[in-house]
Parts: sequence; structure tokens; C-alpha cells
Amino acid sequence: MKIQTKQGELIEIFADKNKVLDIGDGEYCTYVCVPTSFDTSTIKEIPIEDVDENNIIYQAKQKKIEQINMYDISTNVNGFYVNGNHLWIPRETRVSLQNSTEILMKNDIKNVTLWEGTMKFVLPCDLLLHMLDELEIYALQCFNITAEHKANIMEMTDISDIEKYDYTIGYPEKLTFNVD
Repeated sequence: MKIQTKQGELIEIFADKNKVLDIGDGEYCTYVCVPTSFDTSTIKEIPIEDVDENNIIYQAKQKKIEQINMYDISTNVNGFYVNGNHLWIPRETRVSLQNSTEILMKNDIKNVTLWEGTMKFVLPCDLLLHMLDELEIYALQCFNITAEHKANIMEMTDISDIEKYDYTIGYPEKLTFNVD
């Protein structure tokens, strides 16, 4: 078992070849990263043949899917910029905002007010509708990338490939809108 401190705050523990780390509660992995305050003596290294391989692979897949889900709902994915300010509008709000803006336009109201916390944006209705269309396309692209990452994980059979899989790649660049 190889233990190394990373950036003074974290400890990385790597299992030796043909071994896994028993981190307790029936969970096994070949790599774990814990805070320096964690009692590493509770982590044991055991031969991989002592553990049901299907259990190890299933757990690794579930852990990676959880990481993908957390990344998918993070500001790394959910966000766009308006005049340099990072914002996000959840799907339900986008749909409601689109309906409201279309109603305003039918009643010859030219501008709509968009709030993000205490930030106020007064936008032309047609510009907001364009932004919402772009956001919906962006969100759909992100959804597809997330689903593809999950599918890739579920097809894997090698624990090392599962654990090193980079689920942060492939997402489209965040949208940027500059408005007056």
C-alpha cells in the first residue's frame, strides 16, 4: 500500500498490484483520497482474490455514477454568463419564463426583468427568448454528455478503468451573453 500526502490537506492511498483497499462496510477500491485527519489505520489492504470481483466492480460503478451525478448538478456544468455574472436558470423556471415572456410580447410589452438573487437584468423580450432557446440547447447537450458518461461506466468491466474515468470531459463551453 502506497500512502502520500497531497497539498498538505489530503492523503492519497493506492493499493498495490493485485490488491484492493478494504475501506469498511463492505466497500473496496484500488484508490482512496481522504483528509489528513482521517485515521488511515482503519484501511486495510487485502488480496483482490479474497473479494467477490463483481461486488468490487459494482461498487466502483455506483461510486463513479454518483460522482457523475454530482458533477452534472454542479456549477461546472449548470451555468452561463450574463455580462460576466455566473447564473443558472433551472428547467422549470426556463419554461415558465419563456411562457411569461411570450405573454408579455403578445401584450406589446417590450422588456422583461430577470432576477438572479439580488442582481436585476432588464432585457428585451426577444433577446430573453433567444437566450432561453440557447440555454435549452446547452442543457440538452449537457444531459446527453452526462448520460453518455454513465453508459460508458456501466459497460466497463475493469475497476482501474472505472476509477480513472474522466467524466468532466465533453461538456460544451458555457454560454456567454453580453447585454446592455
